[in-house]
Amino acid sequence: MMLTVYDDDILLIGSNVASIVKSKEYLKTQFVTKVMGRPRYFLRIEIYHRKHGVILSQSNYALDLLQETELLGASQCIFLWILMLTCRMRVDPFLRMCLSTGDP
Repeated sequence: MMLTVYDDDILLIGSNVASIVKSKEYLKTQFVTKVMGRPRYFLRIEIYHRKHGVILSQSNYALDLLQETELLGASQCIFLWILMLTCRMRVDPFLRMCLSTGDP
Protein backbone atom coordinates (compact mmCIF):
# COMPACT_ATOMS: atom_id res chain seq x y z
CA MET A 1 0.00 0.00 0.00
CA MET A 2 1.14 3.54 -0.68
CA LEU A 3 -0.03 6.68 1.10
CA THR A 4 0.49 9.96 -0.76
CA VAL A 5 -0.01 13.32 0.95
CA TYR A 6 -0.15 16.70 -0.75
CA ASP A 7 -1.32 19.77 1.13
CA ASP A 8 -4.65 18.61 2.59
CA ASP A 9 -5.20 15.67 0.24
CA ILE A 10 -4.39 12.07 1.12
CA LEU A 11 -4.41 9.32 -1.48
CA LEU A 12 -4.28 5.65 -0.49
CA ILE A 13 -3.22 3.23 -3.22
CA GLY A 14 -2.93 -0.52 -3.00
CA SER A 15 -4.23 -3.90 -4.02
CA ASN A 16 -5.10 -5.10 -0.51
CA VAL A 17 -8.58 -3.72 0.22
CA ALA A 18 -8.47 -4.77 3.90
CA SER A 19 -5.25 -2.82 4.40
CA ILE A 20 -6.74 0.30 2.80
CA VAL A 21 -9.90 0.05 4.94
CA LYS A 22 -7.84 -0.39 8.12
CA SER A 23 -5.66 2.61 7.20
CA LYS A 24 -8.74 4.77 6.48
CA GLU A 25 -10.20 3.83 9.87
CA TYR A 26 -6.96 4.78 11.61
CA LEU A 27 -6.73 8.10 9.76
CA LYS A 28 -10.31 8.91 10.84
CA THR A 29 -9.22 8.60 14.48
CA GLN A 30 -6.34 11.05 13.95
CA PHE A 31 -7.79 13.60 11.50
CA VAL A 32 -11.06 14.97 10.21
CA THR A 33 -11.42 13.13 6.93
CA LYS A 34 -13.86 12.92 4.07
CA VAL A 35 -13.83 9.94 1.71
CA MET A 36 -13.99 11.26 -1.85
CA GLY A 37 -14.19 7.88 -3.61
CA ARG A 38 -11.97 6.82 -6.47
CA PRO A 39 -9.74 9.65 -7.64
CA ARG A 40 -9.93 10.84 -11.24
CA TYR A 41 -7.24 13.52 -11.00
CA PHE A 42 -4.36 13.97 -8.53
CA LEU A 43 -1.33 16.27 -8.83
CA ARG A 44 -2.01 16.87 -12.55
CA ILE A 45 -2.14 13.14 -13.15
CA GLU A 46 -5.31 11.78 -14.72
CA ILE A 47 -6.41 8.44 -13.28
CA TYR A 48 -8.54 6.13 -15.44
CA HIS A 49 -9.99 3.14 -13.61
CA ARG A 50 -10.27 -0.10 -15.54
CA LYS A 51 -11.42 -3.59 -14.61
CA HIS A 52 -7.88 -4.90 -14.03
CA GLY A 53 -6.12 -1.78 -12.76
CA VAL A 54 -5.63 1.89 -13.49
CA ILE A 55 -4.09 3.97 -16.26
CA LEU A 56 -2.15 7.10 -15.32
CA SER A 57 -1.79 9.91 -17.84
CA GLN A 58 -0.42 13.43 -18.01
CA SER A 59 -1.59 14.11 -21.56
CA ASN A 60 -3.73 17.14 -20.63
CA TYR A 61 -0.86 18.58 -18.58
CA ALA A 62 1.52 18.11 -21.52
CA LEU A 63 -0.96 19.81 -23.88
CA ASP A 64 -1.33 22.71 -21.43
CA LEU A 65 2.46 23.12 -21.32
CA LEU A 66 2.67 23.10 -25.12
CA GLN A 67 -0.08 25.71 -25.36
CA GLU A 68 1.50 27.94 -22.68
CA THR A 69 4.86 27.85 -24.45
CA GLU A 70 3.23 28.28 -27.88
CA LEU A 71 4.75 25.00 -29.08
CA LEU A 72 1.52 23.14 -29.82
CA GLY A 73 2.14 23.33 -33.58
CA ALA A 74 5.93 22.95 -33.37
CA SER A 75 7.72 20.21 -35.25
CA GLN A 76 8.53 16.99 -33.45
CA CYS A 77 12.20 17.86 -33.76
CA ILE A 78 11.93 21.00 -31.64
CA PHE A 79 9.68 19.23 -29.15
CA LEU A 80 12.25 16.43 -28.73
CA TRP A 81 15.00 19.03 -28.25
CA ILE A 82 13.05 20.69 -25.44
CA LEU A 83 12.22 17.32 -23.89
CA MET A 84 15.88 16.30 -23.93
CA LEU A 85 16.98 19.59 -22.38
CA THR A 86 14.30 19.30 -19.72
CA CYS A 87 15.35 15.74 -18.89
CA ARG A 88 19.06 16.64 -19.17
CA MET A 89 19.56 13.95 -21.79
CA ARG A 90 22.43 13.80 -24.24
CA VAL A 91 21.41 15.45 -27.51
CA ASP A 92 21.54 13.09 -30.48
CA PRO A 93 23.67 14.31 -33.47
CA PHE A 94 20.73 13.68 -35.85
CA LEU A 95 18.58 15.96 -33.74
CA ARG A 96 21.23 18.71 -33.91
CA MET A 97 21.28 18.43 -37.69
CA CYS A 98 17.48 18.47 -37.74
CA LEU A 99 17.38 21.67 -35.69
CA SER A 100 19.98 23.43 -37.79
CA THR A 101 18.38 22.54 -41.16
CA GLY A 102 14.76 22.65 -40.07
CA ASP A 103 14.08 19.23 -41.61
CA PRO A 104 11.82 16.86 -39.67
